[in-house]
Amino acid sequence: MDAADSPSPQITPEEEFQRCQYTQIVKFLCIIMNKILIPMCHKILFPVPTKEKFLRHYLRLKDNKHWLKDVRNRSSFRAIKAHLRYCQEDFQAMVNLQGKEKALERTKGWDPMNLTVNHFYHRVESPPRHRGPPRPSSSMTNPHSRHPKNIQRNRAWRSSIYEEMIRMARSLQGTYQHLEKGKIQKQQAMQLDPPDF
Repeated sequence: MDAADSPSPQITPEEEFQRCQYTQIVKFLCIIMNKILIPMCHKILFPVPTKEKFLRHYLRLKDNKHWLKDVRNRSSFRAIKAHLRYCQEDFQAMVNLQGKEKALERTKGWDPMNLTVNHFYHRVESPPRHRGPPRPSSSMTNPHSRHPKNIQRNRAWRSSIYEEMIRMARSLQGTYQHLEKGKIQKQQAMQLDPPDF
């Protein structure tokens, strides 16, 4: 009897259940390995020097500080608050790594820990509106009208959103470029001087 003629083996429900459990366990172990074990081993085997960590925090703080100085009230309160929090976290990490004196020296005396969001966010008061003749009832007006005033307002709003997105994309791109550069430098250093085990 050939292998082609033999009937295919039937899988019992218990075997199918065990196969599903095995697959889920393997997936779970892969996730644990990729998310926890590999980064942990990388930190243990290839520790980042304190100066390099300090420099990374400083460069990120510098980008966020530049963003905060360039705000000009085009950003929301939450965006400003987030960037200030990033600055404070990076500054605190710098203090933890090399002390407050070194951190203040590197930031040229700029301490984000003493700043609040209101320091950067100033709400501009709009002038009082001129009350014209009463508007027709809502049943008579078209909310989707292509009135020039609505189109202009939408364009200004859209352009401010695009400006903010571009600014954020540039900030992220700079951060990724810095991280990639550090990664390449580390790989080159490892090729020149492999660690001794």
